Amino acid sequence: QGLMWFDRLFERDPEPSPERVGALRTAAWFSAMQGNLPRATRYLDEGRTLAEHEGGLLAVRMTQATAFVAMFSGEYDLAARHFDAALRGFEEFDDVSQQAHTWSLVSLNSVFRGDIDAALAAYDACRALCEPAGEHWYLSYASWIAGLAHWLAGRPVEAADLQRAGGVDGGVVRLPEGGELRRHPRQCLQRHADPHALSGEPLGAQTFALQVRCL
Repeated sequence: QGLMWFDRLFERDPEPSPERVGALRTAAWFSAMQGNLPRATRYLDEGRTLAEHEGGLLAVRMTQATAFVAMFSGEYDLAARHFDAALRGFEEFDDVSQQAHTWSLVSLNSVFRGDIDAALAAYDACRALCEPAGEHWYLSYASWIAGLAHWLAGRPVEAADLQRAGGVDGGVVRLPEGGELRRHPRQCLQRHADPHALSGEPLGAQTFALQVRCL
């Protein structure tokens, strides 16, 4: 149902915009998670084309999304290359929260590749960004993945400890109402520009803390 609303939003506001790029990123993200890879690729292709024109941080975010879709497509080496490029870009733009997010995804992709050492190193990199700022969401996600890596390596005690540390309560997806969609399509696109904001994850204050830590 969520993807149906994305298509309605895109139809309502077809003009290229930063908001559209962000919403396309989120739509590609969710489509990949649902296993709808053709749809994810369609959103991703349009988003990347628009992001190349916009440049800057938007382009880096689409590189991250490209890596994410590649990971869910089983193209783990390709995903690793795009994640590396995204990390360089986020570092260049001093986007610390997305650096932490990307390190957690690198950890997961490394698990899929069977590289346990790389998975745990990525977890350590994520933790080094999150802990000084008191951020728990990305760290919790990364901890769960690191627990999986330990379990695959035959270390059940370490795995259990990290898996417990990785427990997170999810949120509720907030979809636009019909009247809101008709009156304010651009604002609806903007709200859907972040996959975490859409799923209701409590990231605002915590990711802001990651950013101000470096000021």
